[in-house]
Amino acid sequence: MSRFSAAELRQFRDTSHCAACVHYNGCALWLSLLLLNEEVRAPGLDLMVPDISKPCVMFFPWTSASSEAVRSRHLKEGTR
Repeated sequence: MSRFSAAELRQFRDTSHCAACVHYNGCALWLSLLLLNEEVRAPGLDLMVPDISKPCVMFFPWTSASSEAVRSRHLKEGTR
């Protein structure tokens, strides 16, 4: 059984505005969350269970031009 549901992880990414973050393509926190879900019984992972009810603390926005490009793409796709 996973620690987080798909809906919880999706809400975390939406709340954290992951698509506007410089870490978006290789986010270590996101990869860790996925690993936590897959390796529930792995030793040591119990020590690093982040609170996904809050936005990501590692968020670093792109430049305003890059951020605008992402926003435009999302508006065309009909998402936020």
